[in-house]
Amino acid sequence: MRHLTIVRCTVNKFDDNICGVSSSKTRHVICSRVAQILREEREKQGLSMNMLADKAGLSQQMISYVERELRNPSLDTLLLITEALELDLWRVLKKAAEA
Repeated sequence: MRHLTIVRCTVNKFDDNICGVSSSKTRHVICSRVAQILREEREKQGLSMNMLADKAGLSQQMISYVERELRNPSLDTLLLITEALELDLWRVLKKAAEA
């Protein structure tokens, strides 16, 4: 439950701090950047999609969909991926919003 609260507060904070940009566009930019950050980190760690999928308990197809922005992952999926990459989801979201 702790992670859900953090993400909800983070999203609210993003909406409060971004001026002059539609919330739909803001969400799209943040989601796109999160996918890019996750892919870059996977590659930096030398993991294949299959290896990350195994570590996260997800299918390789789901990893591919997330990285190619074909699916908006659920909170649970994001938590599984970031945990497998040993990343803090809060920091990934913050970095994505600052881009």
